[in-house]
Amino acid sequence: MSRAAHGSGWRPLIAALLSAVVPGAGQIYAGERRRGWVLLGVAVLLVLPAAVLLILVLYGPGGLDLAITVSRPFFQHPELLLVLLAVNLALAAFRMAVAVDAYQVARTRPHPAGGWRLGVASVVVAVIVVGLVTGPHYWAGRRNLSLYDLFTHEFVADPATTTIAPAPTTTPTTTPPTSGSTTPHTSPATTTIATTTTSHASSPFAGTERVNVLLMGGDAGPDRYGIRTDSMIVASIDPVSGEVALFGVPRNIKVLPIPDWLEGVWECDCYEEQSNTIYQYGLQHPELFPDGANTGATAAKALVGELLGLDIQYFALVDMLGFIHVIDAIGGVTIKVNRAVTDEFYTQPDTDIVPVDIQPGTYHMDGETALAFARVRRGQSDYERMDRQRCVLAALAAEADPMTVLRELPSLVPAVEGSLLTDIPVADWPDIIEFLGRTDTSRMTSVRFIPAAPELAGTGLSYIDGFTADRFGIPNVPLIQSVVQQVLGGDFAGLGNGVPSLDEVCG
Repeated sequence: MSRAAHGSGWRPLIAALLSAVVPGAGQIYAGERRRGWVLLGVAVLLVLPAAVLLILVLYGPGGLDLAITVSRPFFQHPELLLVLLAVNLALAAFRMAVAVDAYQVARTRPHPAGGWRLGVASVVVAVIVVGLVTGPHYWAGRRNLSLYDLFTHEFVADPATTTIAPAPTTTPTTTPPTSGSTTPHTSPATTTIATTTTSHASSPFAGTERVNVLLMGGDAGPDRYGIRTDSMIVASIDPVSGEVALFGVPRNIKVLPIPDWLEGVWECDCYEEQSNTIYQYGLQHPELFPDGANTGATAAKALVGELLGLDIQYFALVDMLGFIHVIDAIGGVTIKVNRAVTDEFYTQPDTDIVPVDIQPGTYHMDGETALAFARVRRGQSDYERMDRQRCVLAALAAEADPMTVLRELPSLVPAVEGSLLTDIPVADWPDIIEFLGRTDTSRMTSVRFIPAAPELAGTGLSYIDGFTADRFGIPNVPLIQSVVQQVLGGDFAGLGNGVPSLDEVCG
């Protein structure tokens, strides 16, 4: 075999490899300079804007605002992601065609016979070319489909909802409020059927003085029936000033006030069970809370709203067990432990009983360890446990930088879908993210309605008005509602004293 023939055999492989890396480079190498520069120019026009945009989002000073602006149409119209997927596939096909064209341009004569090394090299180069061309598009396509799955996921309905259609009635009835309201109203004779149909709500900040969101942390542990919302916080947002007030509702109070449309359900005309069971009770009794796709959330918004004297429009429920997968997906969280957390008989999600001994110090925790840190209550109060849960959430937010989220998106999306329920429309998530990005946490007011609230020290007042026979607190409803109104009016003397800051709790 002549050296010229040998060279002509390797030349097409080199050209194809070059164009797989940089479209048009192989054509330039093969001598077709004009064709090569045209193809390179087309590739730059197609790829460069997207690459610059991605760099600005990930590393630019206004990356979050830019990301919100660019992504907003996709939140509102998820089908655009399918268009983006088609563009991605077309770009992959274009790059593959350019690589094949480079091979053909450089192949000025048939392959020389007898070159087994050339044959092996051809197979290897072909595999490399396919990988170089399809790899980036496969990576982007997976994340594209993950986002489409996220944006079209049903986040409202709880899989544990019991579907019961109440019997038709022909007499006037008092019915629960429409979605986004806790104000009762009376309806004429109707036939009421429980439904799981949801409708798209307007922007959470449109035309309202305050937006109230019930934030719940649920724990469906192996020793429990259903899910209990051990953490309940109402975030009241002023969309104009950006001020946020947080009201913490204890998990272990009973005799809660009820709306008029629930009178007669309980003998005491109150919710007589423990407050952290409201959500599960609503799921089990959809005939009492037929409004909306999640009867547990309807019950929680109605009863907690009645306690605080607020109209609660939205809810968000995070299942703490689901956080194992979220934390593992981002590679764990770093948490500073200020006080030892121990439990010799801690029950893991898989029902195994293991000892937990987390001494003071800084740890990088995986999902199971972080969950144990957040769940253990032995030797500490419920309020200290709630503080530890805040530390876990803060650590998770700190780890979830844009690059990590983008890299782990295919794992994060199913984890989020399995641990989050909310009736805030996905189309409005950019508004929420944008608002959180400009919220000044130093101006955030936090009040917890606990027995020994620090802001009431020395006043002789208490948020607990007494105790039931089984020693559960009974809320002092008039005082609680008065404090809520004072906080929202800006004239509450105990502003910010109710909840220690994250720096105090998490060090």
